[in-house]
Amino acid sequence: MDSLRISELRYRRLFETARDGILLLDSDHGRITDANPFMTELLGYSHEELLGKELWEIGLLRDKGASQEAFLRLKREGYIRYEDLPLENRRGESRQVEFVSNLYPEGDHTVIQCNVRDITERKRGEVELVAAADKHGRQAAELAVLEERSRLAREIHDMLAQGFTGIAAQLEAADAVLSREPEPILSDTLAASQARLAVCQTQLGKVQVRIGKARDLAHESLNEARRSVEALRSPTLEAAPLSEALADFLAQRVLGTATAGRYLLEGIPYPLPPSIEHFLLRIGQEAIGNAVIHAQAREIFVKLSFEAGAVRLCVHDDGRGFDPSLSEAGRFGLIGMRERAEKAQGTLSIVSHSKQGTAIDLIVPISPQTNPNGY
Repeated sequence: MDSLRISELRYRRLFETARDGILLLDSDHGRITDANPFMTELLGYSHEELLGKELWEIGLLRDKGASQEAFLRLKREGYIRYEDLPLENRRGESRQVEFVSNLYPEGDHTVIQCNVRDITERKRGEVELVAAADKHGRQAAELAVLEERSRLAREIHDMLAQGFTGIAAQLEAADAVLSREPEPILSDTLAASQARLAVCQTQLGKVQVRIGKARDLAHESLNEARRSVEALRSPTLEAAPLSEALADFLAQRVLGTATAGRYLLEGIPYPLPPSIEHFLLRIGQEAIGNAVIHAQAREIFVKLSFEAGAVRLCVHDDGRGFDPSLSEAGRFGLIGMRERAEKAQGTLSIVSHSKQGTAIDLIVPISPQTNPNGY
């Protein structure tokens, strides 16, 4: 008897202190016979006011018909559960609850126990989480747009700046040919006239060559622009491997200028991810173009090294240099080089001193899986 009483006391203690609502109903009419303190607090009714009421009368089910339907289903199946049940308490507050009801025997009769858990805060948290996810998605989309705008800015800068640099160099060479005074011819003989005509024809031929190269560079830049807008790989890399593309670009840019170009390939080239090839090419093109048009260098030295676990690109010139500590605002080429190096997860070093030239070094780590040569 003592053990039974202890068990009843324990149950009562749990019933009274539970932080879920508990209702006991008679199984004949579905009316409330007992309720714990949390249930009275949740519903806003006193214990005495709850006794004898049906569920629909305390805001748990939408109407009497729904309450009776649930009661019949419980008697038939012995168990019902509602994951998300709206509840409006006596104070007019809307809550969301999880409702579980069981039918079980107690002595010579059956009892209905209803457990009601307030999940309002959890649901509010889920709504806030969804809203935060939506906001994050919008921010991610905005960031993607900004990154794409930056990519296009880099591509357009590279294509226009480098393309026009080459075109300008060829046109300047053509202008130099036209501006050159022919050697004076002292006599007006037919032979002298023919000699003058021959000189003019030679100069005209050289001008035509320069203009042809400028035209080719313009078409090449236009094609690059179209491909970049379509977010496709550079056609330069489709036509030749990276090592040849850099060597060809260097030769094109110094052609017809006072700058000499020297290129060195170290190591055995191995396939690189297309994005890494693209970044290396663009950074190399920018560095070479800057050396030609801005640095007024006598020589540009370009070295591409395929090393164990990394690819290294070096572009050094002996030009007039600049102060790297100055703000890069407006220097889209330098900004683009840094952004590309970061996207390639590489390390970019720019060292320059006035009248002592500039050294640009890029190291991009390459995974062993990418390097089939295994060194």
